[in-house]
Amino acid sequence: HGRVLEDPEDCRNFVRHEMERMLLECCDSLALSKGFVEKQTGMAVAYNHFGTLQMCNHLLLAIVPQLHLSRHELIDLLQALIEKNQSRLRQVGVIEVEIPVSIVQPPDDEKEAAGMQVQREAMQMRVIFSNPSGHKVQTNAYLEVLCSSSNFKLISGYQYKSFPHDGKAVGPLDGQDVLVPYPPINQLDLKRLMAKGKETTYVYDFLTLFEAAATSAWAVYQTKCADSSGKSQSFISKLVSYGAERLKNKPGVAPPDCFSAQEYKLGPNDETLEPVHRPVGQNDIGMIVWRIAVKTPECPQGREFILISNDSTVQNGSFGVREDQAFLLATKMAQAEGIPRIYIAANSGARIGLVEDVKSKFRVQWNDPLNPASGLEFLYLDEESVDVLTQKGMAQTEVVTAKDGTKKHKITAVIGPDGIGVENLQGSGKIAGITSRAYNDIFTLTFVSGTSVGIGAYLVRLGQRAIQKGPPILLTGEAALNKVLGKAVYTSNYQLGGTQIMYANGVTHQTVDNDLTGVQAILNWLSFVPHKKGAPLPILMTPQKKLLDPIERFVYDPRRGPNPESVYDPRLLLTGATDAIGKWRGGLFDDATFEETLSGWGMSTICGRARLGGIPVGIVMPEARTVTTTYPADPADSDSKEKTSSQAGLVWFPDSAYKTATAIKDFNLEGLPLMVLANWRGFSGGMRDMFEEILKFGAMIVDNLVDYKQPVFVYIPPNGELRGGAWVVVDPTINPDMMECYVDTSARGGILEPSGIVEIKYRHHHLLETMARLDPVVAALNMRLANAADHERASIAPQLKARQEQLLPMYSKVAEQFADLHDVPARMLAKGCIHGVVPWKWSRQFFHARLRRRIAENAVLNKLAKAEPGVERAQHKQVLQELIKKDVKDLKARMPSFGNVDDHLHEHEQGATSNKKDESVEDKRMSTTIERDVRIADLLSLEKPVVAKLLQDVQHSTVRASVRDLVGQDAEAALEGFTMAAGNMSIEMRQAMLKKLMEGMSQTWAK
Repeated sequence: HGRVLEDPEDCRNFVRHEMERMLLECCDSLALSKGFVEKQTGMAVAYNHFGTLQMCNHLLLAIVPQLHLSRHELIDLLQALIEKNQSRLRQVGVIEVEIPVSIVQPPDDEKEAAGMQVQREAMQMRVIFSNPSGHKVQTNAYLEVLCSSSNFKLISGYQYKSFPHDGKAVGPLDGQDVLVPYPPINQLDLKRLMAKGKETTYVYDFLTLFEAAATSAWAVYQTKCADSSGKSQSFISKLVSYGAERLKNKPGVAPPDCFSAQEYKLGPNDETLEPVHRPVGQNDIGMIVWRIAVKTPECPQGREFILISNDSTVQNGSFGVREDQAFLLATKMAQAEGIPRIYIAANSGARIGLVEDVKSKFRVQWNDPLNPASGLEFLYLDEESVDVLTQKGMAQTEVVTAKDGTKKHKITAVIGPDGIGVENLQGSGKIAGITSRAYNDIFTLTFVSGTSVGIGAYLVRLGQRAIQKGPPILLTGEAALNKVLGKAVYTSNYQLGGTQIMYANGVTHQTVDNDLTGVQAILNWLSFVPHKKGAPLPILMTPQKKLLDPIERFVYDPRRGPNPESVYDPRLLLTGATDAIGKWRGGLFDDATFEETLSGWGMSTICGRARLGGIPVGIVMPEARTVTTTYPADPADSDSKEKTSSQAGLVWFPDSAYKTATAIKDFNLEGLPLMVLANWRGFSGGMRDMFEEILKFGAMIVDNLVDYKQPVFVYIPPNGELRGGAWVVVDPTINPDMMECYVDTSARGGILEPSGIVEIKYRHHHLLETMARLDPVVAALNMRLANAADHERASIAPQLKARQEQLLPMYSKVAEQFADLHDVPARMLAKGCIHGVVPWKWSRQFFHARLRRRIAENAVLNKLAKAEPGVERAQHKQVLQELIKKDVKDLKARMPSFGNVDDHLHEHEQGATSNKKDESVEDKRMSTTIERDVRIADLLSLEKPVVAKLLQDVQHSTVRASVRDLVGQDAEAALEGFTMAAGNMSIEMRQAMLKKLMEGMSQTWAK
């Protein structure tokens, strides 16, 4: 329109509203003109198979009005506009938006107040927003400035000059003529389009996604810190005003060096990996390896991991010999350093091929040369090609006489180069084996970004932990299966390995919508894992070393919820909910930290990871509500039908028992403490369940708990119960060094439920005996009946029977109440079956303190075991107990308990025999217990001098004993060893050693 908008507010409204309207109109026109039709499935059009050029659209929006805005504010407004409509731009294939605009800088009030003449002229700007990866917008701003007269190469006389914004580097158009032509689509963009056609992101663009995900994690962390302190409302208002995505890219939210990547390539002879710096897309094999260094809120000092990814643009991402070797070496590198290994899968399985040199040269010897229908006799090479191909090792031949009497060089084998056949399968076997070993050695995780076939599918499973975006995980494609079956049975690979299959059978742990959320899920999962094998757990705290969610807060109690009688979602115990008065109450774990996995499989069990006081913890608990499991029909079997089955809550079924065992093993290998909120009534033992191996999977739970190396807390929550075989598989005696069991005051534990035990041990005649003992009417009638004459019995017996039938329902309840009293916490504690009774309101504080203490104890005991390997753990526990008694003196009464390192039986007896229900006394005992655990945890920190001295003394003692034993075994060899060691010592050390030897010999001679 050529008008001038002098009011800054009018300028802002123009950009926010008029510009947005024009942008959306352009997108709609582009969708119609290029044939972009959105499908009913709701999938973004960018992921569908459209033509190449249609996915590389460039949009030019010229702002004609002259705007009175500062350059920084204009760029901010345009960034917010583009990011707000980014999903629509992606749908119509726009990867770049160019906006030329004329602006006038606002007046400088300070200069005008000083009486200075301020020149305000219009300037031409060009802001370009690029998003080739589809997930991160890159902004470059330029001023159009008059070039110097010496620069005669420019046609227009004007050139682009980069305008720095948010500390960004110089843009690619800096210094170029404003009339420079737009470049055609390049090779890199073609690869990006090829990857999009395979429903994945181009391999090198994943680095951009990881950087964006790291920045996003810091933004979320900043928000949590602001919420926890109750300050920084301006930050939250910015979050609302500009949107979360806008704030993620603001400087200062994440450390400037929060992400870096070093690429590796195969070295000489493909025997090693070596660092490489090369332009994007210059790889010559379909497997890319990086070492990623990222700083995250829980690891602000940084963590490293090895990232391996298929390049789907190189022979469809198939596995050849060199791809297998790169994968193998990268995994070994991660194992050697003990750091996580992440694999992004988008492949077509093992590479197949034919020897083209032989294919173009071979000839056919027919049985009848004039009639090919007679069949072939053999394949052969003519005289011109046989020598060349056999010398190159392309084929093996032998001279034979054909039926027509001619001599031919019959092809007996086609050899060819590496990477076309069985050698690829051998390489697949190597990487399958190394992946299986890596799962037990380090943290492994696979993100299925594209279709994964054959060995690719096995790598997903062998790495165990898997995130799936949508593309299928396959052994054989639908086309090959249809050919085997002889008819078109399957219509899509998604039927065979989509998320509806793999998420429901436990192969996939989590599902995501796109590659960015998949990468965010990877970093989120890593946030629960130590930065390397054996390192301390990553504890999430504020920069001031305070907890994001205070420990000393109320814990949501479902018994005080809006509907206390209803069956509630047990996840509320972990996450919190709104109580009866409408106030939000947090759960047992830190707010918004619970991340559930495997939720599509074995739904009668819940497992996941959360934080307790910033400490990562693995969680297993039952689902209290009835769930429905669906078994899909197989199109290959015309008689099969979809089946659904209901599974009752609080019961282990074959799939949920297997899920429990799997989760426990994962948590153990990740180095996480384990919290089992035990509320199971038992195992389902029907005929089908026994056939589906519930006994085997229940035993697997025990096997994995026996091997657990971190603290395990089994806790029966409010109104929970642990019965029969369910108690057996989580009993703390399975692994007494690591497991402890606690219960809420309302919890129950026993072999059978009260109604069940009454049916067996409190039968009908027992109820009648109890009535006769307790009810005066029944007692009187029994007395009368015993002393009555025969003719009177006929009238008394009906009265007695009627009274008994009247009282039977009440006395059945009495019997159940009596049986229930056998399952209360007091009896569990008296029999030493649990370690203590922890009221739910104290659970968060108690388990946080206990967790800190057990982690600290475990760390010291592990250090002692390394320093003194031949000593039993029980002896090291005794050493630790003496240290605690010496430095943590506490004579106050603590909670009744069994089995603690420093607690004694008399405390338990005192608590168990007390009939007083003084809540204040119990609270004081709990508070004292928690305080003591905190003090012990602080004492046993590895940084404390007392612990360092203990470890040093034990190490010295072990070395002395080892030297003594070596001398006893072979004195001459030991003397030679001393001589060799002395050669590496300083003069002072030699003199000190000689002095010690002389003193020791003098003492021996004196004796």
